[in-house]
Amino acid sequence: MLHNSSVDVRQSEQLQGLNLKPEHINSLRQVISACFSETNGHHESTNGSSHSAMLDNSTLSLGEIVSRAQNHIISNDKIRDVRFVSAEEFASIISQECPKMKLATASLLAANSLRLLMKAFGPSKGIGRKALISTVEMIGGQTESNKLSTIAIVAALSIYESGDAFIDDHRSLSRASVSGILPNGRFINPKVSRDSLKNRAEKVEEGGNKSVEENDLGQRAICALLEIAAYSNQHQIDVHIVTSLVRSFRSRSEALEDVCATVVRQALHIPKSDDDRTNQTPRPKIDKKVATAAFGLAAEIGPWKAMSCIPLINMCVDMELWQAAERMCSSAIQRGSSEVEDAVIVLMDHAFDQHMYRRADHLATEFYDYGGESRFAEARFLHACETISKVVLKRQFPIIERQVERVDKAIDRVQTKTESLDYYSIHEECEDLREAKVKLREFALTRLREANVHETAHRLALLWDMEYWYDYDDAEKYVQARREKYIQWDDAFPVKSGMGVIDVPEVLSTHNELLCSFKDLESTMNSKTPVIGFDVEWGDDSKGAALLQLSTAKMSILIDIPALGKYEDGCKALELTVGRIFGSPTVKLLGFSCKEDLSRLRGSPSIRKTHWFSHNTNAVVDIKPLISIDNPKLRSLGLSRSSEHYIGKPLDKSEQCSMWGQRPLSESQRTYAALDAWACVAIYDKLSFRGFTSSSSTSTKRKIYESGL
Repeated sequence: MLHNSSVDVRQSEQLQGLNLKPEHINSLRQVISACFSETNGHHESTNGSSHSAMLDNSTLSLGEIVSRAQNHIISNDKIRDVRFVSAEEFASIISQECPKMKLATASLLAANSLRLLMKAFGPSKGIGRKALISTVEMIGGQTESNKLSTIAIVAALSIYESGDAFIDDHRSLSRASVSGILPNGRFINPKVSRDSLKNRAEKVEEGGNKSVEENDLGQRAICALLEIAAYSNQHQIDVHIVTSLVRSFRSRSEALEDVCATVVRQALHIPKSDDDRTNQTPRPKIDKKVATAAFGLAAEIGPWKAMSCIPLINMCVDMELWQAAERMCSSAIQRGSSEVEDAVIVLMDHAFDQHMYRRADHLATEFYDYGGESRFAEARFLHACETISKVVLKRQFPIIERQVERVDKAIDRVQTKTESLDYYSIHEECEDLREAKVKLREFALTRLREANVHETAHRLALLWDMEYWYDYDDAEKYVQARREKYIQWDDAFPVKSGMGVIDVPEVLSTHNELLCSFKDLESTMNSKTPVIGFDVEWGDDSKGAALLQLSTAKMSILIDIPALGKYEDGCKALELTVGRIFGSPTVKLLGFSCKEDLSRLRGSPSIRKTHWFSHNTNAVVDIKPLISIDNPKLRSLGLSRSSEHYIGKPLDKSEQCSMWGQRPLSESQRTYAALDAWACVAIYDKLSFRGFTSSSSTSTKRKIYESGL
């Protein structure tokens, strides 16, 4: 509960003239009072007179800050019409009997003065930064009075009114001021070594982490601020500033974790109870700035006994806050959370799903000892494939050897740790880790062959003790071998009597082409069970989709999303076809692990203000969870290996890391893209389990939900 105000009428008028609110003073008094609460800390033996002396010294220090800030502002000839507080006014305003109320009032006056200083000189480095540091330097010592002064002014800077029209300016000036008061409050380099994380986690388990010893004064103040943030409806607390205070005072306690969890849940609209996991009530829209501050607080305090870190990681990824998600994993390691490996694997899965192989490689390396090991070789392999595709186009051929060497070392590292290789994931074309080395070399030689760089390819083949064909007869043998191993276009769309050969589709880049081809596609659907398979390709140089593939059992089309999104008729055609079919109540759109595919379609650039892609995607069915139910052994496998199980041959994934944003696409790329969409339909047709109906048991529905459907 907040303390009742003891501000009299005369003082209330003075406070209003200086833009100070009694409720703010009362909240600060609550924070200051919490610093002196009776617990088993070293303050227990401190008598009342020493408390009063500490409060008076802190108040005088803040008065000096007000004076220095005003002197700096006055020295700037360009500043006009600024309301200053004279020494007499300051003495009059804080002339109260209660020392805590004095300090609360003084801290608000000091906070306002620092905001004025930052507004006058600008919050960036330079003269404004020097003025700020010289203004607050007297509270930089390690005495209890200085700590109390620091806590009081930082707490005052954290308070703001949610309805303020200039809220963003207010918060940015406050945060700039705090960065001068707490220079170490900013996030320390996130590239913490794995050994450092491991040592910290071990110390937490042993209960001997001296670097995070509880500081009673700071901890109590932080806990009080978070309680105000959680339960007060009079004003708001800037959680970003509280996080800086936590970082400076290294505060940790179970009580702090509980209130931190409450604040984070409220900011991110996360229900406290997880009993009804299947509740599909839409979550209110979350302000990204508020969410970023909440993520920072959670990563710093680590309330993982009071809440799970995995929902936060998922939300970070949804908002494209990858560094925040990575910090969450680091926090889970440092705090000894039981969810560490699950958290790391979830984060890596997101990177893989979005084809962000460079990031997946980084995460698997950074968190190798905490779950990263299982996909370390796979991440390194796919990152190398992606890089090789790029460097061949740029003709930077020496990089190919370095990429192959990196993958070799990664596989050797995994192989030397254990004789069993079943635990480790690798690219789905490879049976195991041993085959991955050969596959990467074959991939590099294939890319060089396509680019007609035969001399470099031949040199590398000799270096790797491999054969390389670049005359017609030998090249044909190589192609034939791959045709026999992988699903081909003719396998999916065989020539039938009375019908001609079905050619690999061209990319549709005009609205007339799309409207015509889409009509033909719909006419090939089975009228009893209308289904269309879909897949999306994208490049790492754009946010949206580069290519959308749609396929029935009889026909495939490829849609150039960027080209059509550039003009009005193209967007209209996309809305009438793609936008309509994804929200259809009668057609099923079949994808494989397709959450990121939908995100890419929604994020595709469009000339229209209202996007052509429907927010209603009720037609979408992700077949990966259905495959997991139908055959649990396939749960962790990709589309290619699933195709091998249900269709008899795997998909050729050699074009997976292609440059999908470039035009024109090769026939090999177009074949790969179309077959990915076709495979979803072909597999769905073979499934014995296609989802639950109204008569399905609760346990079956739960099983589907937990599989990610």
